[in-house]
Amino acid sequence: DFMIRLVRPNETILTRGEDFFDCKYIENCVQEGKLLPNLLDYRVNERSKYKNYDPYLVMVGELRWQDVERRDEGEVVLFEDFDRNHEYQRFKENSRNLPYSKAEDMAIINYIKSRKLFGLVDGNRIWKNMEYRKICESRTYQSMKNRFKR
Repeated sequence: DFMIRLVRPNETILTRGEDFFDCKYIENCVQEGKLLPNLLDYRVNERSKYKNYDPYLVMVGELRWQDVERRDEGEVVLFEDFDRNHEYQRFKENSRNLPYSKAEDMAIINYIKSRKLFGLVDGNRIWKNMEYRKICESRTYQSMKNRFKR
């Protein structure tokens, strides 16, 4: 309920939807001899599922994660109303038939190499994380995984 998730620099976050904070926050608190009120400045994920909030209040027990107001997730669209042809064409034009560029290949390799994720390439989590972080713009995690395996 009041847990703050800490990560080290360059650590890969495999869980989506939660906020993570740089462990440097702890070091700075120890250095100052007190809890610093600017915990939000240490958030490492670019997007948060929460609206404007102060994670410090969660950490000190004044606010529970479940009580933090969440951002709107978007409009619900019924499958029958979804223009599949249009979306398929848009996806096809964006990336499906385009060959991978050297820059995209290098982005995949560098991501795996810099985070030492060689042992995880057979699973889906790192690929989904790469898709979420847009390592290769408009490429799906399945596509990147298949490309890497070739």
